[in-house]
Amino acid sequence: MNLVTGRNPLLTYDGSTGALYGIFIRNFVLTVLTLGIYRFWATTNTHRYVWSSMRFQGTRFEYTGRNRTP
Repeated sequence: MNLVTGRNPLLTYDGSTGALYGIFIRNFVLTVLTLGIYRFWATTNTHRYVWSSMRFQGTRFEYTGRNRTP
């Protein structure tokens, strides 16, 4: 809740920095060990964590893992 206005924010992030660093380190190690092949799964893991830690008006986002086509 915002102390100035007394309202809840529309968009909030409730993830921890330590967990995000853990994901980054694990992704980095696996990407190096697999010579870059793991980077696709690393990106998905990072996106899944960040999206699942975001809330919009109390409802959590869900990362479906769809590819981005141009």
